[in-house]
Amino acid sequence: MRFATPVYHPNVNDRGEVCLSILFKACSWDRGWSPALSVGSVLLSLLVLLAEPNTEHSLRPELAAQYDSDRAAYEAAAREHTRKHAM
Repeated sequence: MRFATPVYHPNVNDRGEVCLSILFKACSWDRGWSPALSVGSVLLSLLVLLAEPNTEHSLRPELAAQYDSDRAAYEAAAREHTRKHAM
């Protein structure tokens, strides 16, 4: 799974790739991809991740640190990034 438009998010890298545990077996306790997963369940998981970043398993540590330490600055930067790249 990947975004074509640049996304300002700790769990989306600069190539638009998403770190979503249900798609990959990243840790020994992760199940990873299963044919039983529906597109709807994957999209719901993505929506949850976008709303609440997993900063402990970030693809962009600098954004995770900003999100954890200064949420207002993170949100302002994300809004500006969205205005610049997605509008």
